[in-house]
Amino acid sequence: MLKILHLQKETLIVLSEAKDNKDHNIILAAVGKAGQLIKIQAELTGQLQEAKVINIYMQPSFIKMQNIILSELDQCPEIKYRIAERLNKEGEDV
Repeated sequence: MLKILHLQKETLIVLSEAKDNKDHNIILAAVGKAGQLIKIQAELTGQLQEAKVINIYMQPSFIKMQNIILSELDQCPEIKYRIAERLNKEGEDV
């Protein structure tokens, strides 16, 4: 953690000098680096936790289940239509 704090201090010094010299490329690089260091610090202190995202739509079991349901609904067009209407309405309320 001390190394990160040291890097943050050095980055702020570079940023200050770049501002004084109006060196926009260095300013942008220093701001980007400062952002990365803030993120790392937040992760290390537990202030930032990145959740894992699982896309169920790509899972073979979900695709198989979806195909079974849609196949069965093809035999009952009225129910298929009612479900589609309900899902569209629910999507508008979200």
